[in-house]
Amino acid sequence: MGSLTKDGIMGDKKPDTEITDKIMYFEEEAQTYDEKRSQKMRLWWGKEVEIVSNLCGNIKEKQVLEIGVGTGRFSIELAKKGANITSLDPAKAMLMVTKEKTTQSGVTDKISLLRAVGHNLPFKNSSFDVIVCMHVLKHLSTYKDVLQEMERVTKQEGFIILNFPNALSFYLPVAIYSEILRTFRKHVYFGFFTKRGVRKALESSGFTVEKVRGFILLHPSFFPQNVHNLLNRIEQSIPSWFSQNFFGFLIIKARKGERPAIPSKMTV
Repeated sequence: MGSLTKDGIMGDKKPDTEITDKIMYFEEEAQTYDEKRSQKMRLWWGKEVEIVSNLCGNIKEKQVLEIGVGTGRFSIELAKKGANITSLDPAKAMLMVTKEKTTQSGVTDKISLLRAVGHNLPFKNSSFDVIVCMHVLKHLSTYKDVLQEMERVTKQEGFIILNFPNALSFYLPVAIYSEILRTFRKHVYFGFFTKRGVRKALESSGFTVEKVRGFILLHPSFFPQNVHNLLNRIEQSIPSWFSQNFFGFLIIKARKGERPAIPSKMTV
């Protein structure tokens, strides 16, 4: 998997992939990523962390991989629950921010940091009980390749938690615009999905959808704080069937089932 560098990060190798331009964006944004987000966005983040934590359940001493750790909010929360976390990100600067925050949170002994990409995970088959991948796959046109890798390194009956921006929501106009751009430009930064499309992609990768949580009726950046607070109260009373199909983000828990073994990419 690679040796530990002086920064405490394993696998310190610059990724050589088509997503280099996206990686550079996060390298440049890392130091100010959290502070640039408004208070409303940070409240949103807190709700997301709570949902992911609840979906994980009891994960004490479980082996958990987070793909795209960013500044660490999910990894740190899950480490506090007693899980052993491997936090992966292609942006070294993001990993350095996470390293600082894990020290502040007192969970350094529960989190290992690794610089790598999701398309080629440097782990043996069936290495993890749980994989968390939040706000990552929307950036990748090749997200199905990452799903295949996630299936390979997930233990039998283990599960993954990931999210997608829902095209059939307030994002619909933006999704249509992005599809038009995709016709003329090779790289489009943000992809949109449907519940049906995500379910099909997961099933073809060897996962069975277990739970779907709709999250965010309307994006908090669009409204002042008092309106945002009102929307939060409204969201809590909306039936789950509606939120699972028409909210802005879908947070999905999917479990790995029986499937023919995939050859390991690790050399042992």
